[in-house]
Amino acid sequence: MKNNLTNEKIIQIEKIIIDAGKRIKKSYMDRDMKIHTKSNNEYFTNIDVDTEIFLISRLKKIFIESNFISEETSKENLDSAGYTWIIDPIDGTNNFIRMNPHFCISVSLKFNRKTILGIIHDPIKNETFKAVRNKGSFLNNEKIFPSETKELKNAIVSLGLVKSQPKIMARVKKYHKIYPYLKSLRNSGSAALDLAYLACGRVDACWLSGLNIWDYDAGILIALESGIKIKKNKNYSDLITGSNKYIYKEFLRLTG
Repeated sequence: MKNNLTNEKIIQIEKIIIDAGKRIKKSYMDRDMKIHTKSNNEYFTNIDVDTEIFLISRLKKIFIESNFISEETSKENLDSAGYTWIIDPIDGTNNFIRMNPHFCISVSLKFNRKTILGIIHDPIKNETFKAVRNKGSFLNNEKIFPSETKELKNAIVSLGLVKSQPKIMARVKKYHKIYPYLKSLRNSGSAALDLAYLACGRVDACWLSGLNIWDYDAGILIALESGIKIKKNKNYSDLITGSNKYIYKEFLRLTG
């Protein structure tokens, strides 16, 4: 099978995601949500589910024979050849529930197991981060680049530690060792936006763990395509360590 991801299809995909964002924003402003509990005291809402159904129903028309891996409704085979969509309908659901306007839609597309497209859309700030494999990263169609912070002592770092993960206490102990060497830490509640902000220089580094593929797949492509360095890992769900090129070696040494 040949990769048929054209510019026309990318425009169609982006429009679908932005349309989904408009629906989320309306529900957010109207407080039209029902909250449900998963295992490990995690939450989801009817808006997560409705948005996921909306996205799948429209994206499957782009490539008829495609698989879907999504947070709420679909767990197909990640190792499938051809096209596979990775969808997080609302990354930052806890923020969404608490009326904290920091959340996004995260969608990536894999072809033969390689991520070829990543889109992260923030419906409140009307910001769309996008990357196509080997073609760079963009924010609202303007090319983006990492920060140029050259010393770790001046670095702002996004931290993401999921409480339910098995290694949480070991990571918390390491956090206490890392903190004195940095300017500041951020824990935003959205790993996808952490990676997007890393790509455009709003933060200088990320240290994220305990994620699922829908949390990070689009964000990693956007970060890498902008010029961010990320430690290669067989399982990014366990740990994502990345920064701009200037502080990468020192940050990697510090975080292990």
